[in-house]
Amino acid sequence: MAQKLAAAPTAGLGLIKSQLELGWSAPFSAVLADEADKQVRAFVAADLREGATAFSQKRPPVFVGR
Repeated sequence: MAQKLAAAPTAGLGLIKSQLELGWSAPFSAVLADEADKQVRAFVAADLREGATAFSQKRPPVFVGR
């Protein structure tokens, strides 16, 4: 399991983890605002481009954590 997580887009996983943690304690409106910010950050990430490129080239992605 650790190897699978290490090969995953670690920056994206970090965003997900922080969103889950915030969801337990913050008001719904704050969670939505934070999620919108994280979506913007994820959309411009190098790992998103790598994942899309790897998918289209039918190869395993090599994520760099950015």
